[in-house]
Amino acid sequence: QEDRSEHTMFRDDLRERVAILEQKLEEAYNNKRKTEQKLTEVLTQLAEYKVRLEFLEKENERLKAR
Repeated sequence: QEDRSEHTMFRDDLRERVAILEQKLEEAYNNKRKTEQKLTEVLTQLAEYKVRLEFLEKENERLKAR
């Protein structure tokens, strides 16, 4: 009886640990998705700023040539 009770406690502990790990895994996945989304936004802005910088450099050279 005591051995069975110990086995049950061990099993319940493992189930609880698995549930916690699943929750942490889901949180990590969600954080990863948010980070990927933010990175995409930053890369889009960087591309935009590169185009603007290129335009401003060309405009600056044109104005210097006057």
